[in-house]
Amino acid sequence: MGDVFPFDRIKIKPTDGKYVYIHAFNTSNTQCIQELNALIKLKLRYGSTIEFLTVYVDKPLNSVTEKKAFESISWTKVGLKEDDPLWEQLGIFTFPYYLLIDKDFVLLASPALTPTPNGKYETIEKTFFELSKP
Repeated sequence: MGDVFPFDRIKIKPTDGKYVYIHAFNTSNTQCIQELNALIKLKLRYGSTIEFLTVYVDKPLNSVTEKKAFESISWTKVGLKEDDPLWEQLGIFTFPYYLLIDKDFVLLASPALTPTPNGKYETIEKTFFELSKP
């Protein structure tokens, strides 16, 4: 943590002044699909101050469920092949996985809290709320 995130490698330009919540997604992972509704709600609530980005495993979508889940993501999506070295560089070995990048494009949390409660009933929403304060 504390390193500048390699946005150039995934060919996107984050919006200046926004934190970036990166969602690592694999359509064949049930947990990824289950968390999408919570993620979409967070995007609706905090999208003006937090930029959302999904980095996904670029592979054929094999079912209607996978296609529907993929199409429900309305923000920027960047596909990486399953064997792309960037997965390892980012420390992403399981899905879903989340990272939080600050306004200076420095990695703040890896893994970041998820949109759904963990064992301590924590979600990323509290962090988003704090970051969204003027």
